[in-house]
Amino acid sequence: MPVAPKLIRRLVIIPLVFVLEVALVVISPVVVLLAALVDVVLRGPWRTVRLVAVGLTVVLSEITTVALLFFLWMANPSRRALRSERLQNAHYEVFRWWLGTMYR
Repeated sequence: MPVAPKLIRRLVIIPLVFVLEVALVVISPVVVLLAALVDVVLRGPWRTVRLVAVGLTVVLSEITTVALLFFLWMANPSRRALRSERLQNAHYEVFRWWLGTMYR
């Protein structure tokens, strides 16, 4: 499948994903309650609640990462600054934090 042009990705797809993730966080209390209800009915070891908790952790860390990368991008709008070692190190720090969140 071909990749969308860079302008479409930055102006349409990334904000759309961000808005959908925020909407998921907003409705997450209802989802957690429904998962707890399912686990009570099934008398299981809270598998559904744990699955929802892991999914919510992934979504929250994704929202934070996208927001941090957006702020880095906006703080350095020139192409030369985007290739600087300082900004690349900042991007690596953001991804290091994200990976640390995923694997704890």
